[in-house]
Amino acid sequence: MRALRLLRAAYGAALVAAPIRVVQVSGGSATDDVALFAARALGARHVVQALLTGDHPGPIRRTTGALVDALHAATMFAVAATDSARRRPALLDGSVATAFCLAGLTANPHRRRTSIPLGGEVEHRVGVDGAFGVVG
Repeated sequence: MRALRLLRAAYGAALVAAPIRVVQVSGGSATDDVALFAARALGARHVVQALLTGDHPGPIRRTTGALVDALHAATMFAVAATDSARRRPALLDGSVATAFCLAGLTANPHRRRTSIPLGGEVEHRVGVDGAFGVVG
């Protein structure tokens, strides 16, 4: 989850710090004030979500974050379907939001794998009391 959080924060920071460049790279217009405002606002949302999610989010934070990402993706795909001038950037951003949604839903922060010398793996999980234990 930490890598996902850092990736989300970096993506959000790029949208906030360099919205013109990000919009241009994604196929949008650098003179589209609506797209630039949206890039900054969505970038700020990603940064805030990364901060609120934390390194070890529980199921409620993971599910809530995934829901926010799913709504973001749905709105971007709606923009892509109705606005030909913004189609490419909206499809790209909607795809990124979908990837964040799926990654958040499928991430299991209570599971770690450790290689052992013979090439096998040992699975560790965090118990209810927060202690790690060997599962298999």
